[in-house]
Amino acid sequence: MREYMSKLFFYFLFFFVLVNSLYAIAQSENPRLIDLSTKGIEISQKTFDLNVRKELVALKKNCDLSISQMINVVRLYNTIIANPAMQTDVSNSEFIDLCIDRYLNKIIIGVDAKLTKGMGYYSKKYNLYLGGQLNYNSLFTIIKNK
Repeated sequence: MREYMSKLFFYFLFFFVLVNSLYAIAQSENPRLIDLSTKGIEISQKTFDLNVRKELVALKKNCDLSISQMINVVRLYNTIIANPAMQTDVSNSEFIDLCIDRYLNKIIIGVDAKLTKGMGYYSKKYNLYLGGQLNYNSLFTIIKNK
């Protein structure tokens, strides 16, 4: 039952972030809806895509993830969720689905994250948000010319 509730929560979270992202883009004069200006760790598009493919292989195999892999998966997840245009890519979409279906509970436990008021999780140990209010350490900023 707990696993079902967690999945339901993350589907709700995904839908909430998606709707707010789309609404914020349509109503760009109202920045309070969602802060798309949060800057993350800089990464090239090529490196980002390679990271998604690499982690997607591990997620498909249902492997146990190391802490560094969990942190990378969280950053990839947050980056994709915060950028609606990225969600149309088949690999990114599959990555998000596998994260929600198989790994979010494991990652929450693995990085010792606690539920926050912002409808996300925060790991004090790694200064890492999963959904909710994102910080620099919780996502990537894709640099096109890198």
